[in-house]
Amino acid sequence: PDILIGAYGSGDTGRVFVFFGPFSGSLDTDSADVVYTATVGTQVGFSVAGGCDLDGDGNQDDFLIGDPAAVEIDQTTGALWVVTGPISTGTYNLDDFATKLVGVPGSAAGSALSCSGDLNNDGVDDILVGAPQYEGRGAAFVVYTPTSSRRLEGSIILMGEAPSDLTGSRVAITPDLNNDGFDDL
Repeated sequence: PDILIGAYGSGDTGRVFVFFGPFSGSLDTDSADVVYTATVGTQVGFSVAGGCDLDGDGNQDDFLIGDPAAVEIDQTTGALWVVTGPISTGTYNLDDFATKLVGVPGSAAGSALSCSGDLNNDGVDDILVGAPQYEGRGAAFVVYTPTSSRRLEGSIILMGEAPSDLTGSRVAITPDLNNDGFDDL
């Protein structure tokens, strides 16, 4: 197994470090096999989720990188990047190659992420995105993959009930809890 570590306070953009296994002893971010960054002034790596098959190739080598402070057209929207494997060693800017899904203004989308389950039973893992500032109550967005949309708008939205609920602060897709053949959240 490999390790994916988010460090949203690292440098001026935040970073995500990937270490290829096997492991022994201690690890230092200077020895990471892969480093991901993005646009200056963001919190790349605030959240990460991995071990997913988001492109339907049968391999669980895809992952998500969240940034709740991402800016789109002069508005803080939050965002996440979908990275599909296999990946190679090096340092990369996510904006140059990964699929970016942009949140709704003021939502802090990308604060929490999950992708290790198939919610619509189509054989491909899906994405659950936490947006705890959405409309003051917070929400979780369900994105069926693969997706052609570059925005979270139009996704299934599970909203909080009351102001300041912070719904979506943490999210998880789980194995089928009620035995209906679909994974749950």
